Amino acid sequence: MTALTGLMTVSALFLGCETADDVCGDRFANASSFSSIETPDEYISGVERTTDDGTYLVTLVRSTPTPKFTDDYTWIVTVEDSSCAVVNDVHVKAEPTMPQHGHGTTPEFTEATLDTADQYTLVDMDLFMPGIWQIEIEVEAEDGTSDKVSWFFDLLG
Repeated sequence: MTALTGLMTVSALFLGCETADDVCGDRFANASSFSSIETPDEYISGVERTTDDGTYLVTLVRSTPTPKFTDDYTWIVTVEDSSCAVVNDVHVKAEPTMPQHGHGTTPEFTEATLDTADQYTLVDMDLFMPGIWQIEIEVEAEDGTSDKVSWFFDLLG
């Protein structure tokens, strides 16, 4: 049995099989961690982004409507830890702001609710005027530590 296990391991290496850790590491490595006013995002459903300190992988599952025009937005996001395990015991909130104008929205923050599919829903983010909006998502753990990730979208009127 030991020889068979060793043969399977060697075969897997030659065939290029990846372990779950490799796939997770690749997802973190390939996720965009940078967005800016100078280079606003193009909306892609399911885009993954690492938080600033690399603690979490946040996926923008869906935006309704698609970020293009001023409107009230609903975002659905997921949060995973460094082993790509779903995280459902954190506090998630968004802070939409217009950095070039120096203001945000009312209310200042949009609090997320967790659904049964381990997705966080951010409702009624009022992106009310044309220009570049920064939507900063903060993920706060039970111990009070937090990490953030941002998206920038250039909205038309």
